[in-house]
Formats: sequence, structure tokens, C-alpha cells
Amino acid sequence: MRGGRVDTLSGAVVAEGEPDGWQLPCGHGLSIANGLSVRLTRPYLTTHLQCLPLVAALCCPVAGHAETALPPLVVDGQQAALDESGVQIRVAIDPLQATDLPSLLSSLPGVQVRRSGGLGAYSEASLRGSNGRQVRLLLDGQPLDNGGGEASSLALISPLLLQDVVVHKGRVPIDLAGGLAGSINLRTPEVLHAPLLGTASIGSYGERQAHAAAQLAPHLQLAAGGRQADNDFRYRNAFTPFDPSDPDRRRRAPRQNADTAQRYALLQLRAPLRVSAQVVDDAQSLPTRLNLPGQTAHLDTRAYGLSLATADAGVWQHRLGTRVFDERYQDRDSQIGLGAQDTRSRSVRIDGQTRYRFSDGSAAVLDAGHARYRAEDQIGDVPTAEAERLHLRGAAETFHDLGAWRANASLGLQWSEDRADGQRDEDWQWAPAMGLSRRVGRCIAAGNLGARERLPTFFERYGDRGLFR
Repeated sequence: MRGGRVDTLSGAVVAEGEPDGWQLPCGHGLSIANGLSVRLTRPYLTTHLQCLPLVAALCCPVAGHAETALPPLVVDGQQAALDESGVQIRVAIDPLQATDLPSLLSSLPGVQVRRSGGLGAYSEASLRGSNGRQVRLLLDGQPLDNGGGEASSLALISPLLLQDVVVHKGRVPIDLAGGLAGSINLRTPEVLHAPLLGTASIGSYGERQAHAAAQLAPHLQLAAGGRQADNDFRYRNAFTPFDPSDPDRRRRAPRQNADTAQRYALLQLRAPLRVSAQVVDDAQSLPTRLNLPGQTAHLDTRAYGLSLATADAGVWQHRLGTRVFDERYQDRDSQIGLGAQDTRSRSVRIDGQTRYRFSDGSAAVLDAGHARYRAEDQIGDVPTAEAERLHLRGAAETFHDLGAWRANASLGLQWSEDRADGQRDEDWQWAPAMGLSRRVGRCIAAGNLGARERLPTFFERYGDRGLFR
């Protein structure tokens, strides 16, 4: 199910113009403006049309061979910067273009997104060809996964909550480490641009989104919103039962049972202690490859997060967080093919981290965590599954300037123990790394060499228990 990819999603056309411009609604969120440019935005297609210079060229008479002054060409790109570990890519969030987080990340170099459907469907990030289990997703430095090694769904985070996204490919700062292929840090704004902000959008395939954020006090923010989509796009299905009137299966039909709905809220206190509380209520119907009407399989997820952290700029920085995932996978008629199930699972993760930064910029980190997972099938065809993981990690990182070059090196050591059904599996992991980077004009040249190992997930280590994941 996760291998599917749908390129035709809800789209919109956003017009950028002078304040006194005019707009003509044309359906599907389309508008035409007399401004400097018209931007057509779809999740996998962005086109800029410069309109006014062409109109002027057609309307003005040609006078000899006089030189014509052309307007400047503006190219939008992503900001790359050097940090202690190497190269990071930072992209700011534009509320007018941030339909969903997967569409935003898929536009970055070296980042691919694998998704199982349209807006709100399960999706995971891939860095340089890796799978989602090798990429760590964080919100303001706090891990978003359930602690069992499974990938984090990008659909559970609305981009309207964010100020920017920082992508670390390969080498990662030791306080954000954990992903074999890299980490993606989603950062929320320190202060809102206005006391009250709000956005609303309507798109094709039943897309509806609304978001509001308020600066309740100088250091207190509240954001909440919701979104849903029918995702009933028309497509050709190679698995449709044979029909003599369409022997080659070229007929397009609407996608069945692919609707999604989500509600979320985020409360943040920024001083003197940074406190963040988040809740997400997500519902996703699960289509099958036969695309038959009357399908009822669905996955409901409720995620709760609470984190406490001291100021990041200090010599010492401490962080403590917990996340709870309650999931219900219901497929009583085995439409997905994993057997009749009504499985309810809970994952609870608690972890903490302490970081010390030396005067020369070097740093040392110590973190520990505990994750517990339990799943129970209400029908009784699937055995109850339980597992837990303990881990303790220490790491140090240093860097030095060598003229125009910056050298960096790090070393990490982690101990972990998994427990399930009276079985214990203990692992020790070393993570050495070194790198060299420099600026060459407006470009960045960097090379890194290191070794890391990913722990098996609960699913990989203890076998298929018939669960959805």
C-alpha cells in the first residue's frame, strides 16, 4: 500500500499582483490577476508565467533596431548553509503554497516522498534513495517517531504550523542524530508576524483546509486547524475486474474509499522554559487495488506530544519529551488482505537529552529513552503483541577551521535493549564520522566519511504479527 504514488492531487493557482489588481474566479481555485506574475502551483509542478513584458511586446510598434531593456530574471532556490557537521538545506514555509508537508519536501534537492494516496494519506520522506525508517523527523528538535524504529508519517504535521524546514543529509549534528540517511527538523516560529493569523483554502477532489494561530502573550502561542479531502481523482486501474467493453482497462474511474480528515492543535510557551503541547486526530480510509465500492477499511490515529526544553543558546541545554500514539486499524472483511482485524495499538515514548557546548563550539551529548508498544486485536484472530526498547547514547563533536576549509569529527556510542515475549536483544553501536567542507564562491563543497547502523524495528525483529504496519 505504501508503494503507491499519486501525482494528480488538489491544485490551486495563486495570483501575485499589485494591491489594486483585479481577479476573475475561474473554478478549482483559479484566479487571473493583472500583477507582475501568475503562479500555477501543483504539488509536483510549479510554473511561472511572466505576462506583462509579452503583452507590451505585442502592443508596441517596432521602431528600427533599438535596444530593448528586459526585466530581471528571478530564480527561486533553496538556502544552503554550513554547520558544524556539514551542509544543511533550509526552506521557509509560504502559507500560500504549503498545501501539505509531502508536497513541500518533494521540491527539495535529494528529497523524495513516498505516499499512499492524496492529501492527508500516509507518506514518508526519503533522502538519497533511503526508506522512511532511515530518516528521522523532528519538531523543534524533538523526535516525532514512536520509538520502535518505524517511519514517521509526514501527513501528521501541517506545514501551516511551521516557519521553516531544515534538512540534514548524511552528517547530522549530534543533538539531532538518529537517522541513518539524515534528519529533517521542522521548526515552528518564535513569534507570529501578527497577533492573529488565519488561512483557508478549497481545492479540487474535495480539499478543504482551515488554520488559525494567535499570539496570546509575548511568549505564548496557540495554533489549531483542520483539513480533509475526498481524494476521488479519476485514474486508470490495472487491477480492475475484466470488462468486455474495456478489455485493455483504459477506462478511468474515481478512487474509492480514499478520503482523509485531520484536526490538530499546538500550544507553545517560549520563556523561560520552552513548553510545547501538541495533539493530532487523524482519520484515513484505506483503498484497495480493486477499487470496489463499499470498502470500509480505515486507520485512525491520535497522537499526543509534550516537550520541555531550556534555551538552545546556553552552554547547557536540556530537553525532555514524551509522545503517545493511539491507532486503530479496522478491516473486518479483510479487504486489505491482512486478515479480518480490528487492531488497537498504543505506543508510548519518553526520552531526554542533555547537551554541553564548549567555548570553541565543540559539543557533547547524552540522551536516554524508553519506548513501549502494545497491540491487541478485538476480533481475536491476531495475537496480542508487546515490545519495549531502552536506549542510552553518548556522543561528542568538534570542528576546526583550516584556512578556507572547515574540518569536523564526531564519535557516538549507543547501547540499546529490546524486550518482547520474554526475549531480550542487546545491541552496541559505534558511530564515528569525519568531514571537510568549504565555500567556493556561492557554492558549498563538502565531503563526509562515517559509519552508522540502524536498529531493527519491532516489526523486523519480532516478525509479522498481522498488524497494518
